[in-house]
Amino acid sequence: MNFVVYVWAFFLFNLVIVIHELGHFLTARAFGVNVIEFAIGMGPKFLKISKGGTLFSLRCIPIGGFCAMEGEEGKAGTASSFNSKELWKRVIVLVAGGFMNLVLGFVFAVIVSCARPIAEPTVAQFDSGSVSSETGLRVGDEIRSINGYRVYLGRDLSFALRLNESEEYTVEIMRDGIPITLKNVKFTTISGSDAKQHAVIDFRVNAAKKNLVNVLNYSALQIASLIKMTLLSIYGLITGKFTLKDMAGPVGMVAQVGELAMSGLKEGFNEALISMLLYMQMFTVSIGMFNLLPFPALDGGRIVFLAAEKIYGKPFKEGVEEIYHTIGFALLMLLMVAITYNDVIRIAGAWFRR
Repeated sequence: MNFVVYVWAFFLFNLVIVIHELGHFLTARAFGVNVIEFAIGMGPKFLKISKGGTLFSLRCIPIGGFCAMEGEEGKAGTASSFNSKELWKRVIVLVAGGFMNLVLGFVFAVIVSCARPIAEPTVAQFDSGSVSSETGLRVGDEIRSINGYRVYLGRDLSFALRLNESEEYTVEIMRDGIPITLKNVKFTTISGSDAKQHAVIDFRVNAAKKNLVNVLNYSALQIASLIKMTLLSIYGLITGKFTLKDMAGPVGMVAQVGELAMSGLKEGFNEALISMLLYMQMFTVSIGMFNLLPFPALDGGRIVFLAAEKIYGKPFKEGVEEIYHTIGFALLMLLMVAITYNDVIRIAGAWFRR
């Protein structure tokens, strides 16, 4: 059963990547762009088939994939090349990958919302020894924000504490329909892997009633919340609030999904699968938003290049965009190597401590 769980985790991880590339593929074909190859995996090909002018391949290293289009690096091409299409069509093709990730995240969110309680940010019951109950919060309080971070869902609470770590917090609540601002609220703290004390939510939250409208609304709010969390996490990484050790690459993500699933497996395979979907929901939204960042080699970087071309008034010299993205890709690979190294060290350390 352990093997089956990790196979599922690996499958879901790759599904997120394939869905992203499928967004590029479908829109490219819809606009008449010649797709040279649609690949699942990386490295040498071990299975391939040509159809409709496109080579579909499975590659030896089963991580990731790509959608290679004619003329996407700015090279001169035929009327069916990417760079020959109108600017708005090229932008849609580039955005489509991230958009498909958000759609997949929404599907995951709906499944999870149907299978698990819909958590509202309203205090239902305090944990034993709760500190927040002694510093202002009461059962029935609906939390609206923590240190200015707007809270919509139960899952927002933990991120709000992580983003605004301090000894005391300003919490805006609704109590009996009246808005109240509580100052100097404290939460229970625990020791983290960095040996520092971190505040944690020390109470249980209410579960909303389930119906079609609530499930769809809650799922949409989850995606909006995850987009916000992703962007703020990236900003935190840039400003130094978070470090590379707080990030996870493919190795770490599959391991984390597997661990979550193994924990859920104690309650049955269905619970293990829902645990995986909950994590993959966060991952697919993060992938979608990360790819839209204005960085070379990412979809967002390509969009920036198109905008620069529009401002410049004519296409750049052939090869300029290819060099631009090649440098960006090299930097991304160095980042991925560093993150993967941290993943391996973290997983090995956890394994030896068992």
